[in-house]
Amino acid sequence: MAKFYGNSDPYLRNKDVEYYFFAGVLAIFPFAGLVVILWAFTHRFNPTSFSIAIFATIALVILMGPIVTQLKLVSGRYYRGRAAEKNIAQLLHKLPDDYTVFSNVRLGDHKGNLDFVVVGPGGVFILEVKAHGGDIGYNGHALTVNGRAFADKNFFQQMHGETWALKNYLDAHGAGGVYIHAALVFASPHARAHFGYNLVNHIYVVQKDFLLGLFSQCPPYQYAAAPKEKVEQVLAGVV
Repeated sequence: MAKFYGNSDPYLRNKDVEYYFFAGVLAIFPFAGLVVILWAFTHRFNPTSFSIAIFATIALVILMGPIVTQLKLVSGRYYRGRAAEKNIAQLLHKLPDDYTVFSNVRLGDHKGNLDFVVVGPGGVFILEVKAHGGDIGYNGHALTVNGRAFADKNFFQQMHGETWALKNYLDAHGAGGVYIHAALVFASPHARAHFGYNLVNHIYVVQKDFLLGLFSQCPPYQYAAAPKEKVEQVLAGVV
């Protein structure tokens, strides 16, 4: 079993809870109108107050409904992101003993985080996990899902930036000269990537079922410039 360092990214959990909490708070407001209506019936019935309470309740439902729905959708995206990373973490635990996995790697002033960095016989791998489902394709410029370009982010740009950030960090901490593989991993059981183990814009794009096979596809790497143990030591300091 692979050695494992680090924990899941708290950012996804915190955002999931934050948006779900706000959705719950806003969903309570329409019930305030119902409380007023109940009070009007049980204490002092007033036609004017009763009518105002009904219209206020209807207005709150109309106004808050779409907002609550949108907040729940955003919360759901963060939840699926958390579930996807957990799914891949469980899979990476199955790697042999000569692999070391680092989760939620933060590189100094680098603003983002690397979902996983795997160090093994084939070299160093950055894994960026995505929760999207659908048919994953390539239009010559960007990845597509069900024939349409992803609207939320340029995944290639993200991965290239992360690769350079890790390379520069290792160079600066005495573990330079190591080749870094970059892979986008689609964790959803409904995702279908059609590239096999071929590089797309210098990046592997695989669905979850192909992930473990990816490591064996890369021939043994000679850690000449920086020993494997040195790379692991540096990464252990940032998880």
